[in-house]
Amino acid sequence: MVRIGHFKNNFHSVSFLSDKEKLPEKFNFPTNYEPHSIAIQASEEVQKYLQKIHRPDEKGRMYGVLIVENSLGELGFLAAYSGQDKEHDSYFVPPIYDRLNPNEFFVKNEEELTQINQEIEQRLNDDKYLKIIQEKKYFISQLQKEIDEKIQANQTAKKEREQQRKNLSGNNQEELNQLIRQSQTQKSELNRLKKFWKNRISEIEASLKEFEEKINQLKVRRQQLSQQTQQQLFKSYHCLNALGENKDILTIFDEQLSQEPPAGTGDCCAPKLLNYAYQNQLKPITMAEFWWGKSPKTEVRKHLHYYPACRGKCEPLLNHMLRGLEVEENPLDKQMKNGKRIKIIYEDEDIAVIEKPHQLLSVPGIKTQNSVLEQARKMIPGISGAIIVHRLDWATSGLMVLGKNENAYRNLQNQFLKRTVFKRYSALLDGKINVQSGEINLPLRVDLNDRPRQMVCEKFGKKAMTTYEIQEIINEKTRIYLYPVTGRTHQLRVHMAHFSGMNCAIAGDSLYGKPAERLYLQADQLGFHHPVTNEWLFFEMKPEF
Repeated sequence: MVRIGHFKNNFHSVSFLSDKEKLPEKFNFPTNYEPHSIAIQASEEVQKYLQKIHRPDEKGRMYGVLIVENSLGELGFLAAYSGQDKEHDSYFVPPIYDRLNPNEFFVKNEEELTQINQEIEQRLNDDKYLKIIQEKKYFISQLQKEIDEKIQANQTAKKEREQQRKNLSGNNQEELNQLIRQSQTQKSELNRLKKFWKNRISEIEASLKEFEEKINQLKVRRQQLSQQTQQQLFKSYHCLNALGENKDILTIFDEQLSQEPPAGTGDCCAPKLLNYAYQNQLKPITMAEFWWGKSPKTEVRKHLHYYPACRGKCEPLLNHMLRGLEVEENPLDKQMKNGKRIKIIYEDEDIAVIEKPHQLLSVPGIKTQNSVLEQARKMIPGISGAIIVHRLDWATSGLMVLGKNENAYRNLQNQFLKRTVFKRYSALLDGKINVQSGEINLPLRVDLNDRPRQMVCEKFGKKAMTTYEIQEIINEKTRIYLYPVTGRTHQLRVHMAHFSGMNCAIAGDSLYGKPAERLYLQADQLGFHHPVTNEWLFFEMKPEF
């Protein structure tokens, strides 16, 4: 945990920040960038301080630095950490809104919510309440038992009466009437039994209702107070930008996305740093964020690795907060315009097999139409229908099979669904692996606060399985063959990077590892049955790395 430090000034001036010629011309694009060298140097200064207060084997968190220039033209840096602590360390910039201040509404409302939760818990565990619940369960069980027994007895008696009727002589009306009365009596007894238990259960439900009405009232109050607190909290976070515009985060999200912010919005490093800079007339130059400490169980976060700002909570805020600054173009937008082309390596009347280069979409995206789908439509005469049977990530190169007509598409898609298609990927891992082969089972789902990143989730994740074989170790990197049994988004990338998987990211993975000139992952082998002839076809692509 971060403890109170000995720094009073949030503006940190150091010698390496004296050379303005090394500064970037524009502010880095916050959700997709590689840190500038001067921001890395500032981060290393923060890391020296962290060694005194936050052990790397403790729970991890994100830290950030912002290079700034003050009104005197002096350079320095600001530091921040994600989240809030009850005791704020003055080495770091303060939160945008100090929700943990005991004099603020948030703490008071949280205390009231805690009291409500405790009262609900007490009432749910009240001995009298629990006894009534058990009695109700017993009565329902006993009701069913006695009614079943009575019905069984009535059915047995009915069979006996039917046999007696067969044995009666034709003029024995008195005995026949007696059998009818027995039947009526048994039906009446069954109805009285049902009514008896219905009344008993109604009585106990009335007693139960008194408890449950109070519990429900408390739950309604809890929900109302929670919603009220969240709304008031969002309105208390005010974000500035370089133009001097000031908006609360509720307004920012409503204007950009027509939705409410996720919980925790406004407490990440980037908004904190920028807001403090604007409040103190400091000009933002460039920033960097890094993870310090143990990895979380779900996300891929590595000690000392640098990460961009998250999309779900930070991107809308930063769209507002960077207004008035010169910001670099999104590197992804540049890469989308690279003009890369697919290569057709096999084609007949029904299918085509292509080699997809890295940094090319499988299907059109929001900002570009250039994709395997669009190129295939232009390059392959007579192609129609859905075409794209399976996809490769934008950053992944490799083999893809396309359906040239509806029948071929459906047949191939069915083979993928039944997992009869053979797929092998070749990858280069950013480190040395000692095991030779194995299997990874880690369920995956999208990170709702940071799309398109995926995360491990035992509760809501979909099954994801990968087998692997180590091929060789070259220059401290491991060449590996990967065989995805399932086909989840970013499955191979997360399974390699996550500490419960291989704990070694694929080289060049800008989402889960360290960026490089490319992602070193290629779908190099593909086998399937021809959708018309049923012939087994196998294709192999020469490794690009």
